[in-house]
Amino acid sequence: MIRTILTENAWIKLQDILRRIGCYLTDNSRNTFEGILWRLRTGAPWRDLPAEFGPWYSIYRRYNRWNKNGKVDEILENVEGIIDYRTVYLDGTYVPVHQHATGAAPKGTDQATGISRAGLTTKIHAAVDRKGHPVQFEVTGGNISDIKQAEIMIDDLAPMFNELIADKGYDSDSFRIELMTEGCSPVIPVKSNSDRPNPGFHKTKYKNRHRVENIFARLKHLRSIAMRFDKLKVMYEGNVKLGLIIIWLGLKV
Repeated sequence: MIRTILTENAWIKLQDILRRIGCYLTDNSRNTFEGILWRLRTGAPWRDLPAEFGPWYSIYRRYNRWNKNGKVDEILENVEGIIDYRTVYLDGTYVPVHQHATGAAPKGTDQATGISRAGLTTKIHAAVDRKGHPVQFEVTGGNISDIKQAEIMIDDLAPMFNELIADKGYDSDSFRIELMTEGCSPVIPVKSNSDRPNPGFHKTKYKNRHRVENIFARLKHLRSIAMRFDKLKVMYEGNVKLGLIIIWLGLKV
């Protein structure tokens, strides 16, 4: 018997969301969703999806359509809970790219892969709140630095939060100034080879930075996130969104 993870309460909530955002529901919709989650958890090729969930190609097509028309985004927006706006923690993590995700892609599509210290990788940049709830994420090639992506993300984050905590990869005077201009206090250590003063650094607060690492650890329990199997960015990004949906719903994987 194939293990599934949707609880009755979670499915009732998802059903309501799917109806509200205009997704077509059938008697087999729960099986379809379970099939998508099974593939997310196992990292198996779509063709190896167990027949109990239904035709693999129908499930793949629906998931592909949901990613491209923004339905996965809408599901995520509807399951998100209350955000604690006192503190935001920011970091990035590398994801190795499997050979199935390499090669030519349709013209004009973004693959979000790049060469880094770990070889060909993708990078997930994430922000979590004071309680460890996911707030925002971006998927880029592994060659994109933390600070470069952070300078884009803080346009949304800095005005909402009182302080931002990040590691020394985000040590930049211009980054600190931009945060403070928006009324957000930076708690970022200086690099070991720097002799600049850092009066705003608070060691006790910095110790809680593991909360963003915890989100990465939870996401990487899901093999389709821990290893990049999907060729297109839109599909891999959908996997990360689905992982966050699982976290918000409190499902055990």
